[in-house]
Amino acid sequence: GATGAPLQVRKRWTDTSPRLVLDHRYSPDLMVYASLTRGYQAGGFNTLQVASSYQPEHVSNLELGMKGQWPAQGLSWSGALFQYRFDNLQTLQLVPAATPGGIPSYQVTI
Repeated sequence: GATGAPLQVRKRWTDTSPRLVLDHRYSPDLMVYASLTRGYQAGGFNTLQVASSYQPEHVSNLELGMKGQWPAQGLSWSGALFQYRFDNLQTLQLVPAATPGGIPSYQVTI
């Protein structure tokens, strides 16, 4: 039967988020760059389900870009292309209240 003691669940999520950036200046007015990044968001617990947890989210990002300027015209410009790849993408879902006038809650879904 139930003991009346509060449920205790513990988990630990750790990770590093490295970033590598390379750039090259072709002239004083033109630079190109590339960036590769790995991001992380820790896992957690869903409060609406007993002992429910979700795993960490990871994202890999590739960015390629250019930056330049036209000093005579007083203008600068930039452009970039991005690509993201997610593993275990965490999203929030609004869960309606069980009773009229109740407070809705958010649940993380993967």
